[in-house]
Amino acid sequence: FQLLNFYRLHQLGDYARAGYARLARAGTSAAACLACGECEPKCPQRLAIPDRLREVADTLSQGG
Repeated sequence: FQLLNFYRLHQLGDYARAGYARLARAGTSAAACLACGECEPKCPQRLAIPDRLREVADTLSQGG
């Protein structure tokens, strides 16, 4: 989510995409989310985390 904020709020697209690419190479990118929903009840902001992670992946992936 922090990388998406860098992308959207600070117009640091190249920085955000490079950071996301590093996560993808490590196998920990947002695209790795299984959308099981286990995280949602634990979120103090009540975010739809799987939906937001899909948005991160779509926005920051090289094809995004």
